[in-house]
Amino acid sequence: MKQPPRPRSLAAFAASIVLSPFSALAAQQPQVLSARVFDAPGKYGAPVFADLDGDGIVDVIDRDGTGALKWSRGAAAVTFDAAQALGPTQIHRCHAARDADLDGDLDLYLEAVPGNMQIQLWANDGAGGIAMAAGANTPGWFLSRPVIEDFDGDQIPDLAVASSDWSLYSATLAIRGLGLAGFAAPVQLGAGGHAVVAGDFDGSGSLDLLVATLNTPSRVFLNDGSGGFGPELTLAHNFPPAGLRSGDLDGDGRDDLTFIAPNFFPKLAIAGGASGFSPAWSIPTAVQPEWIDLHDIDLDGRLDIVLGGIAALQFVLAPGGAALQALPPIPLIAEAVAFFDNDANGVRELLTYKSYAYGLPPSMHVVQPVTSGEFKVHEYLGGYSADPFHDDFLLAKADLDGNGRTDLVFFPPKVSYVVEVRLAQSDGSFAQVVGTGIKASDFGLADADGDGVADLVATETNGLDLSFRKGAGDGTFALPVLSTSGIAGPTYIDVHDYDGDGHIDVCIGTEQTQIAYGSGTGAFAYPQILPGALYGARPGSSADLNEDGYLDPITEASHATVAPTLQWWLSNGAAGYAAPQNLPSALSSARVVTGDFDADGHVDIAHPLSNLAIEVRYGDGSGGWSHTAQIDLPLSGAAVLAADFDLDGADDLLIGRAAPTSGNDTLMLWSSSAGSGTAVSRYVGRCRSRALAFDGDLDGRLEVFTDSVWLIHNVLGDFTGGTAFGAGSAGCEGTHTLTTSRAPNVGASDFRFVCHGAPPQALGIGLIGAAADPGSDPLGIGLILHAGLGAPVVPFHVASSPSGSASRLAPIPNDPLLTGAVLHAQIVWPWKSSASCDPSPLLWSSTSGLTLTIQP
Repeated sequence: MKQPPRPRSLAAFAASIVLSPFSALAAQQPQVLSARVFDAPGKYGAPVFADLDGDGIVDVIDRDGTGALKWSRGAAAVTFDAAQALGPTQIHRCHAARDADLDGDLDLYLEAVPGNMQIQLWANDGAGGIAMAAGANTPGWFLSRPVIEDFDGDQIPDLAVASSDWSLYSATLAIRGLGLAGFAAPVQLGAGGHAVVAGDFDGSGSLDLLVATLNTPSRVFLNDGSGGFGPELTLAHNFPPAGLRSGDLDGDGRDDLTFIAPNFFPKLAIAGGASGFSPAWSIPTAVQPEWIDLHDIDLDGRLDIVLGGIAALQFVLAPGGAALQALPPIPLIAEAVAFFDNDANGVRELLTYKSYAYGLPPSMHVVQPVTSGEFKVHEYLGGYSADPFHDDFLLAKADLDGNGRTDLVFFPPKVSYVVEVRLAQSDGSFAQVVGTGIKASDFGLADADGDGVADLVATETNGLDLSFRKGAGDGTFALPVLSTSGIAGPTYIDVHDYDGDGHIDVCIGTEQTQIAYGSGTGAFAYPQILPGALYGARPGSSADLNEDGYLDPITEASHATVAPTLQWWLSNGAAGYAAPQNLPSALSSARVVTGDFDADGHVDIAHPLSNLAIEVRYGDGSGGWSHTAQIDLPLSGAAVLAADFDLDGADDLLIGRAAPTSGNDTLMLWSSSAGSGTAVSRYVGRCRSRALAFDGDLDGRLEVFTDSVWLIHNVLGDFTGGTAFGAGSAGCEGTHTLTTSRAPNVGASDFRFVCHGAPPQALGIGLIGAAADPGSDPLGIGLILHAGLGAPVVPFHVASSPSGSASRLAPIPNDPLLTGAVLHAQIVWPWKSSASCDPSPLLWSSTSGLTLTIQP
């Protein structure tokens, strides 16, 4: 049993926290959201997935539109370098990577351009350099995809191909491989066909060949064990070439067949003897497959089925003699897949590949599992028959029912104008609140009447009234109480306490920016126009820019009678507002996003310079800016949301796409720790202009909920040495799960504590000590603590950003005596009376506990 750390060790660690700066940044985590996007090296061909340079990491090889061979080198951080030329320039297709000369390096088998029917072997020098070693000329014009396997047992790959040029020539050829010396002369086995596959169909232990054509019975050539093939055996079945794959799916030692029947019906035929197969039966699927591949998806030692459809992938598990089990479809367009563990963490990633097809650019997607073996790009929470997608889909979040989880509220104004509520359940799913019947033009969630429960404040669809709907604490709301706004037409609002009196106010846009001050009862005074307000503005992400304790209103670009302009006003509380500060904008209706992108404790803003560039202005704490940086985007887009997704201590910038495409839509993420310029990661996701970040599964990492009602999971892994326990006293978005930026290793200078859902721009108190508390209220104030106060405890300060993300650098001293020490940490947060809940009688919340075991 581990002993508490010696006081000297605890004191040394505590001192390093207290003396550490707030602004030091950790390295960015490589992949944050479920499916990351990379440029594909090829454009029209089929890829080869292989470790070409021998570094233990899978690379991708394909040919581009000019026939040049390209190589995207894989990296340990599950990323891929930009494609580089590899060697040959007149390639029709890449076929496989095999060790032809048995030197431990993978060599490439390629097909020359049409008209030169040649399978070529290119030798690998072990560092990724390749040179042509040999070629096997094949008579005929049209080649099926060759089979490259060892047929004669000498461990050197051999070839089998069905060659045909319709009426002039047709043959099935076996070609013995001679390593780098080339190939033996082709041996004709029989007539050709449209596809050939290898498999042990008779259970002899040797690979046989099956040839399929479109309209005639399939044929089998049995291997005699030494690479010689017997006479052609005609089967009673006609297996179509589409989706033809072989593998032992029922565990009887004989390879079975999959294929795609006409009208996109995938089938499975079980091998049943020397040359026969059972009648084919349907593979369960919800997609219309265009191709089939076989992989061991669930790592049970048996092959499973991958179906690639027009709009989605689907995995079908084949558990031996049991019935096939179809998993939920994965909404990705792909033409090939692979599984690999490039980061060597023991968890396989899914790599999907799409060439230039469906009118979409070529791309690769690395999909990290949400849970072990579960690949989920997103969850759709809309509940509509179609996937609605509108640029003004409005979103809000709060713990509406007090169960410690973030609930979601949204509505599609161009569909129904009816507000939708989704309550988070204990298993991470969401339940729909039926029949809200609430119609609005815009809305926000806040405690407008001071009872500690989130209410719904909205502008009615007529645009003339502000409405207050009292929250019942179960996700439902009472009938509206109206306050006249005096503004005609649809209006947009932002709901905060702007004058610091503890009551919720409403900032109103569309015409001149105005504020309706709240009374604390749910009623609002007649709006007051802010000085110098321009027409056509929309309230943005308000923040305390000059750190005087009062929120400063910020409006997104006006777009009516003046050039697009961002505006913000420094508030003097009840004394009013200073003259506005104006910033010309490149785009009308452009978002301005507030966050702390450099972790210095000051508010920064991000706004568009164009569709392909965003400017970040770094705040100096006085309402001014210390410097700026430009983010260049690989795709057109606009800033949507700031939050610390990668746990590096600084807010990241989520960037949506103003003009999404069908299929594999892309959103982007920029992290300041990656630098400025083009350091932008791309992810599969659909988002235009609105999104929320929240910890949906209580693992301390932020998920994304977008204005397409897509829930996109955060897939950052857990770190050895840190274990959360207890739930603390939940905040207004639910439980704060305390986590860390990395494993707590001795000498880890970039180690930090991280949590989310904190009150914006607040100063919390961290506690770290030698004893854990399973959860008690030792202070008698209704605040649950997990850091035991009966043993030494060291307090430290923690600051949150405008996004509610918070972290504190806690360098671990390079002291070997700390190895194995066990410490327990927690953070408590003060909330304002205007918050959307009362976390405790004195308005404090607390995170979960966190047990740290210091690693070597």
